[in-house]
Amino acid sequence: MPSLNSSFKLALLLFLALLFICLFCILWLDSGLAQGLALAGISVAGIVRTSPRQFFQELRLFASFVVLMGLFYLIFGIFSLNGHPLSWWSIFAAKRLALFLSTLLTFNVLLSFISMEDIFALPIAVGRKKYLLLGSSLYSTSRNAMENIELHTSLFPENQQQKCSMGGRFRRQLISILTLIFYILREAELQGELMDNRIQHCFTTEKMRGKKK
Repeated sequence: MPSLNSSFKLALLLFLALLFICLFCILWLDSGLAQGLALAGISVAGIVRTSPRQFFQELRLFASFVVLMGLFYLIFGIFSLNGHPLSWWSIFAAKRLALFLSTLLTFNVLLSFISMEDIFALPIAVGRKKYLLLGSSLYSTSRNAMENIELHTSLFPENQQQKCSMGGRFRRQLISILTLIFYILREAELQGELMDNRIQHCFTTEKMRGKKK
């Protein structure tokens, strides 16, 4: 029964993710109203699912990417790329940035419903289950590590000097994101090796005992 419940939950979450992609990334891609409603709706869901503090803390993870994308769209508008004026690029940027944020927040909310127990209960081989477990573990690790990374990054002397300027804050966010990426890559290597070791010594031993019986 737990296996069926976990399989049903994961299937439902996958269906919701595909439904979001079909509606907002394909069907209503250029609808400003739809993109705005999607962002507002998933923001409310994210706040209810976690807390206002944690929700806005997670938004800070994407701030650097949003600012960088906005700067590129601004440059496109200034130079009237493809013959479109700045006003057209501003509207286009608003739609795409709303889609970018709503997509990240949607998958963030959906992933929060998946627990380690759900993955363990799946009726699949442990070798394939390992990648799901590793992904879930790294997802939790990244959420918990970002606050400490930002704290240590803010203690750099050059970041303290540039603390009040927009360029300084943007630079600090980029450093935090790069630090998080390298940290997750290192954790993926360590946790992957640990899982391989446990699979080799625990599950192989259980199989050998089963054969002897």
